[in-house]
Amino acid sequence: MAKKRERDEDDLSKVRVRLKPLLGMQPGLYLTILYAFVLALILFLFLFYPGIRRNGSVLSVSTNPSGAAVFVDGQYLGATPLTHFVPAGSRSLEIQKPYYAPIKEQLSVGGRLFGSLFVPRRAVLSFALRVSDLSGLLSHAFGEVSRWSMIDTVVPNYQVPPILMHTVRDAAQSKGFGDYAALALFLKEAARDVHNPYLLRDFLSAEGFLYARGGALTPASLLGMTLAFAQAVRANPQLVLWVYASLPEAAQTAIRNQAWFQQLEKSYLDALGSARAASGATTAPPLSLEGVRFIPLPAGSYVMGLARGQKPLDPADAGLDSPHRETVGSFSMARTDVTNAQFARFLAANPKWGPGQREALKEEGLVSSDYLKDWSATKGSNDPVTYVSYYAARAYSDWLTTLLPSYLSGWSVRLPSEAEYEWAARMNVDPRTSVFRETAQGLEPVESGAPNTLGIYDLLGDVWEWCDNWYFPADYLLAPWGGGASFETPSFAKGAEKAVRGGSWASSRESVTYTTRASQPPTWCTPFLGFRPVLVRK
Repeated sequence: MAKKRERDEDDLSKVRVRLKPLLGMQPGLYLTILYAFVLALILFLFLFYPGIRRNGSVLSVSTNPSGAAVFVDGQYLGATPLTHFVPAGSRSLEIQKPYYAPIKEQLSVGGRLFGSLFVPRRAVLSFALRVSDLSGLLSHAFGEVSRWSMIDTVVPNYQVPPILMHTVRDAAQSKGFGDYAALALFLKEAARDVHNPYLLRDFLSAEGFLYARGGALTPASLLGMTLAFAQAVRANPQLVLWVYASLPEAAQTAIRNQAWFQQLEKSYLDALGSARAASGATTAPPLSLEGVRFIPLPAGSYVMGLARGQKPLDPADAGLDSPHRETVGSFSMARTDVTNAQFARFLAANPKWGPGQREALKEEGLVSSDYLKDWSATKGSNDPVTYVSYYAARAYSDWLTTLLPSYLSGWSVRLPSEAEYEWAARMNVDPRTSVFRETAQGLEPVESGAPNTLGIYDLLGDVWEWCDNWYFPADYLLAPWGGGASFETPSFAKGAEKAVRGGSWASSRESVTYTTRASQPPTWCTPFLGFRPVLVRK
């Protein structure tokens, strides 16, 4: 068998393959033609076919500021900076960025047939955007910062984005921008949301960029910025406590042991210690309107955030709730929370706010899906109305304003500020006689708790109450020690949540006092939240 296998292998080694002529051509000729054709086909597929199949250019589009949406012939390509292939021909280009003027151009896009797979035709386009709605831009950014400020704990994989820096940088670098005063006011108001190291870093970066007018922060400009802050601290020493509250714990410990900081704390405590609550004149009128009885309160000054008989904590311990002097003018407050029966009158006169319009109101961003849940004007007619948003409460107040008698033309109805609410509640409101969970199983009718000395009921317990001002965590830290704090904000400074006060029947007596601050998104409608209006001078 072995010898036979060897013979077979010898025979195979002698085999020769001879090609026959094809169409009268010898093998050497037609193989040359075949190889040339294959080579030509390969060259065509790599050098010409891509340019025929996708004839066009690779567009590189950049904008200043970046992040603008790019559309070609109405099709979204992405956000700048981007690189994208565009077919040859006449194309419409549109660039959009919220709050910036859109750019529209007609492009003549060329192409390249040869070698486009390896060296495509390229076109570079660069555009400078111009701010068209500065107030809208700042309002949007302010709301975003406020939403991030509501987060108690920041973890490594959930970092606070540098919204302040990006907003200031983008606006300042936009085409023809010069309103640096608006950006300075934006940062001043945004400081009220700064209360942790991440927000503080973003704030200081934005301040540095603004101070240098968009240029590099040189040692000279850094020194100038530091001196400007030192000058501001002389006039407003509370700024040091604001920075302190935003620092990491290790940095706070190091600063707290410094003699200068301890002296600052002493000055703060001395300033509060010399403050005394004082009542002024009562100029607000009594009024009964649509079943709501308004009780006049005097003007006055007091230490906001500090309960009667309570000694102020060291600022380092008080944190965000550091007390400060506050002054309020005379105003009139509703004797009770608005009841179901009183709110029913509003609904009858304003069908837009009825429970049947819930979905439409939700689409407008005015309420949540629980607005007036299980509403009945007759069931619990003397109970506080609940499941109402801030916007619904404000609409009720605006409605009452339209019904004021002519002699009150200089007055209006709105929700109380936190300062007004606390001023009214500190007038001998006794938590032991208020509607809390120790004594209540659920919502109680108005006037279930004891009134204050002026006859105003349920300022503690039963339902939390909407306040008119936005909630900003660092408000108290930035309030002047000598008084004059104001919670009024520019039109763009809309926060994420509205302040609420007073606690509810579900709260414990120990957990809520008349100094307790809380907040809710303005669209929220819950069974624990109602409202009462106040009458104030315009």
